[in-house]
Amino acid sequence: MTTREVEWDDDEQAKVIAFLDYEDQLCPHCSGFLPDTTDPEKSWQADAPSRCYRCDVVLQKQADYTEQRRPEALVSWPVKEKD
Repeated sequence: MTTREVEWDDDEQAKVIAFLDYEDQLCPHCSGFLPDTTDPEKSWQADAPSRCYRCDVVLQKQADYTEQRRPEALVSWPVKEKD
């Protein structure tokens, strides 16, 4: 008789469910914890943004393809660092 270990035991399942519940409480735009970010008593200040130059290059390249047939189907944008 072969005994196999359960792939997801009760503890692992509980951790995943708790994590998914936590993720459900995050703002889809800023990833802030909604119970905090929706509290009108709290005050927020935004600092200057950081620019990701890798994303910048991808967005520039994507702009070259906006007139292509169904550009949203172009899903892979390989990027490599210049030497």
